[in-house]
Amino acid sequence: MIRYKRYKFAIALLLLFFLNSGVFGYTRVYLMSDVTINKEDVKVSDISKVEGDNADFILDIIIPPEFYIDKIIDNKRLYDFLNSNLSERVFVFGTGVKIKHNFKNRKSDLDPPLIKRGDMITLSVRKNGITIEIKGKALSNGSAKDEVDFKLSSGKVLKGKIISEKEADVIL
Repeated sequence: MIRYKRYKFAIALLLLFFLNSGVFGYTRVYLMSDVTINKEDVKVSDISKVEGDNADFILDIIIPPEFYIDKIIDNKRLYDFLNSNLSERVFVFGTGVKIKHNFKNRKSDLDPPLIKRGDMITLSVRKNGITIEIKGKALSNGSAKDEVDFKLSSGKVLKGKIISEKEADVIL
């Protein structure tokens, strides 16, 4: 009889350990490599696919902006954030997500564009003290610091950051 109670107690301890360690309930987050976001807040659903027990809840979590100041959401940082704020175990797969915001704030929407579609602009590439300039045709309107595509006479399209009415720096 004593042996039976010991086994029962050991099984109860093992079951309690497995339930608390999250072996039976967990969620998997699969990061996308890069995403374009058209809004200010970034949710887990914007950057990943989620499956598991609490997938619907996790998809609506807003990621703090300080996580992507450098425009990259790192796997480890997201893992630590999710696991520190949730009671269940979350596994994050993928190295990180490159974020590109594609929204305009109200101030820039009210500003007239510095460059209009079709304008010929001087594009500059600067590296190691050497500057190369070439003319390009703007493919869209843009204000200061906006990234706009420019078409060269050769037909090649480059992305540039607008500096002034007639100048943009090529983004390499």
